[in-house]
Amino acid sequence: RAPVGDEPFAVLLPDDLMHPTSTLLKDLIAAYEQTGTSVVALKRFGPKEISLYGVADVDGPPDGNLTRLRGMVEKPTAEDKDNFYQIVRWAAQRGFPVTMHWPKNETVDTLLSIYERVTKEFPVTDLRWSVAHLTNASPPSLQRMKAMGMGWTIQRPDAASVENAKELGVMMGAGTDAHRVASYNPFTALAWSLLDSKNAGGVQRGAEQTPTRTDALRAYTIGSAWFSRDDDKRGSLEPGKLADLAVLTKDYMTVPLDQIGSIESLLTMVGGKVVYAAGPYKSLEIPR
Repeated sequence: RAPVGDEPFAVLLPDDLMHPTSTLLKDLIAAYEQTGTSVVALKRFGPKEISLYGVADVDGPPDGNLTRLRGMVEKPTAEDKDNFYQIVRWAAQRGFPVTMHWPKNETVDTLLSIYERVTKEFPVTDLRWSVAHLTNASPPSLQRMKAMGMGWTIQRPDAASVENAKELGVMMGAGTDAHRVASYNPFTALAWSLLDSKNAGGVQRGAEQTPTRTDALRAYTIGSAWFSRDDDKRGSLEPGKLADLAVLTKDYMTVPLDQIGSIESLLTMVGGKVVYAAGPYKSLEIPR
């Protein structure tokens, strides 16, 4: 952004510049002037070429020559799919957990079909495999995951998908995604899950797309403990479990949404031991 400021700009591939009869740049300018937002030019490819390029995930047929772009998906080759099958088959044979990053429900059949092929040889129902993201997970996809004993690790899911997962009994865990893109602070991640803001497609998220505070908190605590096989000793405050707890500066359940990200711990205990203390609990801190 620094070089261009707020001025419109275009990124063109060299082959686009070598076709003087093309009106690509003119069409991009016209589309920008019509919509006032970012635009990208798409090209049709045949089945043999489709695995070489990113494939556009769009809302529907074009209105004129425009449609809304929701994201990009990849179409793996048969060789790529077989290679991945061999990898996860190896993991299943040895009883290893597997998690796979998969953004969109529209293409997850590719992944689930490979997992279903593997589980016919080496059942994975007790291995707690999982799919990460899958923001708009559909009931059929969640049913297939449930049948294989899989869980769903979420960052910013649609509320309807969360409700379907709860109804079907699919375990959900939540986290910060990755420290490269998010803070380790759990309240930053919880705020990101809940706040009414724009989704990846630039569309305003409403209540129907936002999980409840309880669902988000359960996923972040007992849900995530399930994925690490720690749900028998942490993730909830129960007799016989570790005393992992925090006393907070604000009530997560009632504070205004825009204040969730600023919540801090005044007292943190791990396994019953004080590891951090501040404010009125400062005297409880153990000197190091």
